[in-house]
Amino acid sequence: MKINKRNFKILKIYLFFFIFMFLFKILARNYTVVITESLPLGIYKLYPIEDIKVGDIVQFKPDENTINFIKDRGYLPKIADTLIKEVVADYNNRDEIKIVYDTNLKLNLLYVGEKNYGPIYFKDSRGRDIQPISLKDLKPKNSDEFLLLSSHYKSYDSRYFGLISKKQILNKAKIKIKFYQGYNTAYESLNVVSSFSFIYLISRSIERIC
Repeated sequence: MKINKRNFKILKIYLFFFIFMFLFKILARNYTVVITESLPLGIYKLYPIEDIKVGDIVQFKPDENTINFIKDRGYLPKIADTLIKEVVADYNNRDEIKIVYDTNLKLNLLYVGEKNYGPIYFKDSRGRDIQPISLKDLKPKNSDEFLLLSSHYKSYDSRYFGLISKKQILNKAKIKIKFYQGYNTAYESLNVVSSFSFIYLISRSIERIC
């Protein structure tokens, strides 16, 4: 069967498109985008885990109940199935984790050592109930448990969904492109996020076909 020039051109376009998306899928596996203020906004490169220590930024997969809760509340986009937070405590420094009541704010503040990680809330910004974790359950009980937090005072992190086990941690992460720095306006930065997110969505759709 002969293939005319028009069909051959269409075939080449499809072939190029699928090769491009295949290569992009491979590249996208090594990067992720942070679009919430729990960490500096930007594109993070992902690295294999050799060891996990306090101060590391890690990508992890919470349990199914946590993911469903986050999506139902609209804290993250529906396409998200992993989170990125900082490892602030492990089994070695578990005794540095403490909750201090602030009489001015009339709120409990979570500390690790001398660093204040902000209030522990019982309601989110829309007045919906959230259930914090007790101090006892915030302290790692073995070397495979980690407390993951954010310095942003309204971050949804381990203070609400609990400790994360080593098997849930997928990669380490390091910021490579920081938004709102190196751009003239926030609008330009938003365009970068939107473009990357659009391509990411396409790659996820193609994943069902490939």
